[in-house]
Amino acid sequence: MRSTMIGLAAAMLALFATGVPARAQPAAGPPWMPSITVEGSGEVRAKPDMATTTVGVVDQAATAGEALQANNQKSEALLRTLQESGVREQDLQTTGLSVAPNYSYDRSGKAPPRIVGYTVSNQVTAKVRDLASLGELLDKVVQAGANQIQGVSFSASDPEKYLEEARLKAVHDAQRRAASYAKALGATLKLPPMLREQNAAGPQPVFFAREALAAGAAAAVPVAPGQQIFTARVVLTYRIGE
Repeated sequence: MRSTMIGLAAAMLALFATGVPARAQPAAGPPWMPSITVEGSGEVRAKPDMATTTVGVVDQAATAGEALQANNQKSEALLRTLQESGVREQDLQTTGLSVAPNYSYDRSGKAPPRIVGYTVSNQVTAKVRDLASLGELLDKVVQAGANQIQGVSFSASDPEKYLEEARLKAVHDAQRRAASYAKALGATLKLPPMLREQNAAGPQPVFFAREALAAGAAAAVPVAPGQQIFTARVVLTYRIGE
């Protein structure tokens, strides 16, 4: 009887051991390393050296053909004026050409709309690389027949140069911050750090008020390019030691 009870207890112990899973063990991995993570920012201000403007001619006539013919003549004069003012051919691009009917509507609503004429619009985008001549150029295009101007945006012709400078400033800023924290902790920075770029971007364009461009202006249009701001942000992570 005693031997039977011992055998039964042993069998139950074996069943219990196989039915209950063992406690999970932590996965093996590298030991935790103390570190410092800092963010740095850099900013570069630069004076624009290029402007982009969109100018155009809008004409109306009784027929589409008449409107298009009148518009073509003025558009050719506009392009010729831009080129004679120093704008390179590769910096000129037609960005909008439309022919649309003009409708007259019956106020009573009893009659359908009827076409009473046509409007033709032709727009050209020009890059002006000589900002000193921009004001005079704007006046000339108005005198040449442009009656639609979409404003002026200023920019840098080589933005990557300024972005690169902003990135270097951001890294140096992060390095100074990391060194300051390490000194406060009595720790030593270990190279190499881990670097992650948060963003690096050029500025939004600065627009020139189109209301200042009055047809028939007798003097050069005043312009103010202002400054462009290029920014960069980085995150550096250093391992530290005593």
